[in-house]
Amino acid sequence: MTIGDRISYLRRSRDLSQEELAEMCGVSRQAVSKWESEQSIPEIDKITTLSEIFGVTTDFILKGIEPLGERPDRKNHPAKPYDIVGTALIILGTVIGCCFSATDYHNDIGLGATLVTFVFIIIGLTAFALGTVRLTKREQKRNALGFARINVWAIAFFVFSLIYNAAAVHEVAPFPRPFTSGSYAEYEPVDYARVPEVTAIPEDVLEEHEDVREDPEEKPQTIEPGYEPSFYSTLPDWVKEAAKAAFVVVYVLTCAGATVYCSFEIERERKGRGEEEGE
Repeated sequence: MTIGDRISYLRRSRDLSQEELAEMCGVSRQAVSKWESEQSIPEIDKITTLSEIFGVTTDFILKGIEPLGERPDRKNHPAKPYDIVGTALIILGTVIGCCFSATDYHNDIGLGATLVTFVFIIIGLTAFALGTVRLTKREQKRNALGFARINVWAIAFFVFSLIYNAAAVHEVAPFPRPFTSGSYAEYEPVDYARVPEVTAIPEDVLEEHEDVREDPEEKPQTIEPGYEPSFYSTLPDWVKEAAKAAFVVVYVLTCAGATVYCSFEIERERKGRGEEEGE
């Protein structure tokens, strides 16, 4: 195996094109092509640069000597640790937000869970961005597509939940509130300064809870001040079920479509790079 063969081998193991490697080394694409075809040999400073890019020693590039315990065939992707950390933070934030908002039905808790999830997502995206700046422009696009292919499911769930809750129960929460049974969110805030006489339980609520009418002494016929039935709670059950089904269908189709698109673009990028190298 010659120096050119090792450079070509390392470049392909890193999934780089000759143009990308040339950009990282500060030379032209033709220079990299000549290195690999043995028409010229890299200068000493370029040998050092190549060893840093591929995570191997200069002895391996020059002589093929591999230090014990090192594996130059392993892909050296400087952004991968950042991608893993970013993905873990985004998923963790989504899970935490769902756990809080799905088990406690007070609006202030839902708002707090939303903020926690939002902060985790922002930190996760920041970690991804820090890793991406270490790549070439072409690598940045490929890395962004790979990151989006996974994280679109968590981020889209957060965004869709906010929209769904705002439309259905006029609340803020990172988990679909109407999906929970017996949700406290069936009541929404109302300004009782403007409607001071509204204190009795509405008839439609009494019809749903006959036990309240049967034992009025133990269960007062009033609702907590500051809340009234939301528009969502007055809809027929089939409309509620249809809304839930629509949420799931739109969410799955959107995320699946984004995943397929990202996979298609990654594959097209690889084919394009292969055609460039074949010229």
